Amino acid sequence: MTRLPQARPAHRPQASQPRGKPRADGRRSPHYRLVTEVPELRNDGIILNAHNDSEVAAHLAGEDEETARRFGWWPARSTEKTVRAAYANWARNWQEDGPVRAFAARDPRSGALVGNCELRIGPGGTGEVSYWTHAGKRGRGYARNALALLVGYAASIGVTRLEAHVAPDNHASRHVAESAGFTQADTLTDGDGNEFIRYTRDTSGGTGGYGAILCEQAIARARMGRVSRIAYVSGRLGAGKSSLATPLAAELGYSLVTKDLIKETLHEALFVPGEDELDQEWSQRLGRASWDLLWALAARAGDMVIEANFYSDNEYLRGKLRDLGDRVVEVHCACPAEVAVARYNARRRHEVHWLTTATLATMDKYDRPVGVGSLITVDTTVPVDVASVAAEVRRLHGVVLTAHS
Repeated sequence: MTRLPQARPAHRPQASQPRGKPRADGRRSPHYRLVTEVPELRNDGIILNAHNDSEVAAHLAGEDEETARRFGWWPARSTEKTVRAAYANWARNWQEDGPVRAFAARDPRSGALVGNCELRIGPGGTGEVSYWTHAGKRGRGYARNALALLVGYAASIGVTRLEAHVAPDNHASRHVAESAGFTQADTLTDGDGNEFIRYTRDTSGGTGGYGAILCEQAIARARMGRVSRIAYVSGRLGAGKSSLATPLAAELGYSLVTKDLIKETLHEALFVPGEDELDQEWSQRLGRASWDLLWALAARAGDMVIEANFYSDNEYLRGKLRDLGDRVVEVHCACPAEVAVARYNARRRHEVHWLTTATLATMDKYDRPVGVGSLITVDTTVPVDVASVAAEVRRLHGVVLTAHS
């Protein structure tokens, strides 16, 4: 891990400072481009996006003595209060065009928080990067992948020269910096007498080139603003989600995206009989790709009904739903587990779906609403009045809503 600039504790909030020269009209003219929404950046090894207050405990659990010593605040330790203050400060920097651009680093498969990385923008197109990985998550390539994306992000907003300050004995962090194209320039000593190696790199070419293209796309998505009206259909497997989602979308005049249809279409397009193995690994691989495509469509395609297997214990899915905006409605299909199991097992499934037989245990994680957006509960053991459900969705979409969890 790199040290934070000027060896400040990571969770001691610092005021956002305006950057760039004031103009005659009093407005600033920053050398980097204003993005007030945190873009989501990803590659095969990491996801970078906004911090979430619900993950304060996970953040604290990820710190250990190594973290505190490397960042220069040992024997002090972070607390819930200081982490929340840091999250608020990072969010304020994004909202107010401040110099600090902090990202939560997440595992690309589970969405779990695994660390953090940060860009501090300086004058004249310069910037300083820092990164750290949770205890127990080190040595898995998270920091290397995060720094590669961070370099691309810096290039995309006009930062041309980067520095990373690493302790000489922190060989793992030095390797991360060097793998991202940083080279040793000189050494520096901080105010406490600690020595660091100053690594530098230009953002043109290399990691910054392709990464900058991906980051440009993410920033463009952030600038487009959030989708205004989303209804997502949740419930147990076999609860009747698909049967409700299709006529509901038609009644509302919204587009419809269903994860199973995406997955089946990808399978038909990509599977090569005799070359590919039709097994659980293939099914799960397409499942992950289907989620990615579903979120990409949901972020761009306007008013939409989404149907998929959502469940409340998956914070990554909850976060993705929150990212869709403030006018989100959950339509939850209420159906007893015994009825849902019988329906699911009587249904003919596409060959790409590896789960062909459901059990009562399978249904446990889908037994309650997800808890993002306003809630409509629909009894799907009887014929559903789709027009009435659509009318309630329209009513709830008329106001900005908060989570009902």
